[in-house]
Amino acid sequence: MSGIPIKTKLAVLWPYLALLALALTASGFWYLGAAKIKKSLYESPDISFNNISVRGFPSQFRVILENYSIQLPQGNLSGEKLTAVRMFYDFNHTIIWAEGSLQFQGKSGDQLTLTGDAMQASHVMSKDGDDYFADARISVDLQNPHIQVRPVFVEGTNISSDQIQFYSLPTETNQTRMLFNAGNLIFAKTNDQNILSLKKTIVETQFPKTPDASDNITLNNMVLDINLPSGELLAIQADGQLGRSNKGYLDGTLNLNFKNMTSVLKILNTRGILTSDQTALLSFALQLKTNPTKESTSDTDTFPLTLAFKRGRTFFGPIDIGPAPKL
Repeated sequence: MSGIPIKTKLAVLWPYLALLALALTASGFWYLGAAKIKKSLYESPDISFNNISVRGFPSQFRVILENYSIQLPQGNLSGEKLTAVRMFYDFNHTIIWAEGSLQFQGKSGDQLTLTGDAMQASHVMSKDGDDYFADARISVDLQNPHIQVRPVFVEGTNISSDQIQFYSLPTETNQTRMLFNAGNLIFAKTNDQNILSLKKTIVETQFPKTPDASDNITLNNMVLDINLPSGELLAIQADGQLGRSNKGYLDGTLNLNFKNMTSVLKILNTRGILTSDQTALLSFALQLKTNPTKESTSDTDTFPLTLAFKRGRTFFGPIDIGPAPKL
């Protein structure tokens, strides 16, 4: 190439030199950014950890904390391993996932421990947003989560599910749309005795609420298994939709199927929710439906009833049992 003019050589080499300079500049920015992230975490009075590493060169910052503790206004959050990822070119999007378990120790003494096959969260901040939560798209996805809460019901409560998903999304009306979705959600005491099981739970609403908004809650194939102190099990299946009327009362309908209706009526009468006359009327309807070959009315087939909230009143089947709750 000795005979090639110097200008020609520079013209050929220029693109490669430009790419090299760009790569060196980007690398410098990445290492400076990684050093700044480490420095800010080391100097933070609210975060402690045994080990930190920043990886992901050159496209992302992948911050990994091991045996960490984070001081929050409500209490202390700690865990075994936490990973947070931000793309090098987009600081508005953060993905976080935890490995091992998460523990939260509240200032009031409450404790929460969360474990699962996968625990991931995503936070996408709008470019013009100021509020870290209200102006962001937030999602949480938990696979086979198990939650231990202490103290709840004195002895504590275990909560488990196949999957729990939570979404928070800003809307064009300056509200935040929130969706909670869980499958086979089970609440149990510390001795694993089921208190309540929800086969499918979907809750959707918007905040802040407007005075005349319905804010419907949809229940789809929900199953309640309620263990009574007497040892009886009440199995209730329900579906329907609940909301808020213009006057602020609970509004909507739940279609209920009771497996042990005799015990249900006895409990409602004992608690004063149903009068003796109302209990007698529903018991008579139950006897009409009961197969006479059954040994006991407590073994009757599933008995359907509607729990309706309308016009500010509550109806259990055809019976008006009192005012509807005001929200």
